[in-house]
Amino acid sequence: MEKPCTLRFTVGSTNSAVPLGLKVIFDNSVIYTTTHMDANVQIEHQFPDVYGEHELLIEMFGKKSEYTKIDAAGHILSDVLLTCSDVEIDGVPLGLYMGILAEYCHDYNGTRSMKSHNFAGPMGYNGLVSFKFRTPVYLWELEYN
Repeated sequence: MEKPCTLRFTVGSTNSAVPLGLKVIFDNSVIYTTTHMDANVQIEHQFPDVYGEHELLIEMFGKKSEYTKIDAAGHILSDVLLTCSDVEIDGVPLGLYMGILAEYCHDYNGTRSMKSHNFAGPMGYNGLVSFKFRTPVYLWELEYN
């Protein structure tokens, strides 16, 4: 029997009093959901270590425009974000890969057209981060080193 892989990462909010929602989907199955990120949460999910394609989706929802304070000149005075950190599979840190390969798609909370860019770790808008990879992870990782 194959040893399972373990995906692990931490998600937190920069202001736990503000009700931001989080949904985490792995290979089309919801593995975590909440309507209020009021504490840091370590997400852990095991999956088979067999040859295959995988997709991790991290969705932020529920952010409202009043959660961001802007001055008359348009400068952000305060904001609330979700942070995603310490992403690893079987103890292998994926931070560099997330920054290069993960895509964050959002529409500036409905104020502009849809935009996609590389994911740097914070989520400031309602939107979706998509990260695709293959197993076995060590072979996939060798492609990017």
